[in-house]
Amino acid sequence: MPDGHPACRLLFLSCLMIALLALLLMATGGTRADADALFQNGHYQEAGEIYLALLRGSPRDPVLLDSMGQTLRRMHQYRTALAFFQQEVKLDPANYAAGRSLALTLQEGGDPEEARRLLTKLTTADPSGSENWFLLGTLNYQTGYYPAAIEQLDRALKLGLEGGAPSYRNRAEVARAISLVESGRAPEAREALPKLLALPENAANLDLLLGYAQLLYEEARYTDAIRQANLAVAANPANGSAHFWRARILQQQDQIPQAIAEAERARELEPDSPAPRSLLVRLYQKSGRTADASREADWLRERESAAARHLQ
Repeated sequence: MPDGHPACRLLFLSCLMIALLALLLMATGGTRADADALFQNGHYQEAGEIYLALLRGSPRDPVLLDSMGQTLRRMHQYRTALAFFQQEVKLDPANYAAGRSLALTLQEGGDPEEARRLLTKLTTADPSGSENWFLLGTLNYQTGYYPAAIEQLDRALKLGLEGGAPSYRNRAEVARAISLVESGRAPEAREALPKLLALPENAANLDLLLGYAQLLYEEARYTDAIRQANLAVAANPANGSAHFWRARILQQQDQIPQAIAEAERARELEPDSPAPRSLLVRLYQKSGRTADASREADWLRERESAAARHLQ
């Protein structure tokens, strides 16, 4: 048993008891309630074995199918999880919650186009379902379809979004605000971003901070922009995009040595990203470091050539 604070010993004993209970339940079969308790405590493997055993006796039970699918999602076994959600939808095509779980699993498993197709179908079948619009809007936001994302998130917010962790409403408003920036709708973004950042739950939201920094940069408000970029770096010092935006703003303020340092830090954090290297080419050229600029340009050319070969 570990030494130290009594709370640590208590935690250790609790985890040990849960593990022993899981082994006992697996040996004796276990009930749905047992599996649910294991799932809630993060023992997904053990919960899944009980759900699977129960499904052998009730293969068309939608609750068991859903529970098994959700368990596999938590274990990142997305392809296997798909089969359970697909069966659940097949049993009841009007089970829109199962459809949403299927779409999320498709997205998590690396098939956003099929997820988009399914979510579009759900919004047609159930146009009053705010969660359908929310999931489609956030998917389009994450994949760069910003105008569509704004339209769909507006629809979700109008229908009403409650629940979720963090709240669906806040997540929708954050995604919508950043989509406004990316779509060039500056007046609306200028109104939305400060209000969202004023909320305690969003004070360190990196996406919002960088979105606001980008908006201010595009409006040539560099003093305000660097303040937002500094907050973003403070929120996550290991985020390459935060250092990249600080480098871009410092370049506009003609602080070239500082901009180079920030761009080099961004390159270090995201070595496969072309953005900091493209910026470094310009910064190195401006500071007379032609050999360094050539090295970065060579890397970019090779990356472009590799991408072209991949498409052939």
